[in-house]
Amino acid sequence: MTTHDTLVTALSTLVSLTGIWVLLCWFYRDYRVDLFRHHLFSLRAELFDHARRGELPFDHPAYVALRTTLNGFLRYAERIGFVSIFLAGRAANASVVESAADGEWAKWELTVNTLEPELRAELLAIRARMHFEVFKQILLSSPLLLLTLIPIVLAALVQLAGQRLVWKVVNPLYKACESTFERVSGPLDAVAFKIGTTA
Repeated sequence: MTTHDTLVTALSTLVSLTGIWVLLCWFYRDYRVDLFRHHLFSLRAELFDHARRGELPFDHPAYVALRTTLNGFLRYAERIGFVSIFLAGRAANASVVESAADGEWAKWELTVNTLEPELRAELLAIRARMHFEVFKQILLSSPLLLLTLIPIVLAALVQLAGQRLVWKVVNPLYKACESTFERVSGPLDAVAFKIGTTA
C-alpha cells in the first residue's frame, strides 16, 4: 500500500467517523427529543381527556401533580440522558430532592387512592408509561451508550436467533433494568415536578 493510498484511507475514515458523529450527536439526538416530547404530549392529552370527561376535577391533586411532572419532563426533554440519570442517582440523597420526591409523590399516592379503581388504574398506567418513555430516552439518546449497546445487542440477537427462549432471557434483563430505574425515578420526577411548577 502506497503513502497516497494510506492517506486516502485515513481521510475517508475520518470523514466517515465525522459523519457518524454528526448524525448521532445532532440529527439523531434532535429526533429522539422530538419523539420523546411527542409521546409525553400524547400522555398529557390522555390525562387531560380524563378531566375533560368529568372523571376527575382539573384541580384534583392527582391530576395536577401528574400534569405538572409531565410538563417538567417536556420542558427539559433535551437534557434527559444517561448523564441525567447518573446525576439523579447521585442526588437521591440530597435533602431537597429527596424531600420533594417523598412529599409530592407520597401525597400523590394518597390522593390517587381516593379515586375510583378504574380511574386509579388509568392514572397509574399513565405514570408508568411516562417512566417508560423517560427510561427509553435515557437509553436511546446517548450516542456513547448506543455505540456501546448496539454491538452487544446485535451479538445477543444473533446468538439467540431461532430460539424460543428469547423472552425468558430478555424479560429478566428488562426487569433488572426496570428495578434499577425505579430507584432514580423518584428524584427524576421531583426535578420534573419542580421544573413543571416554574413553567
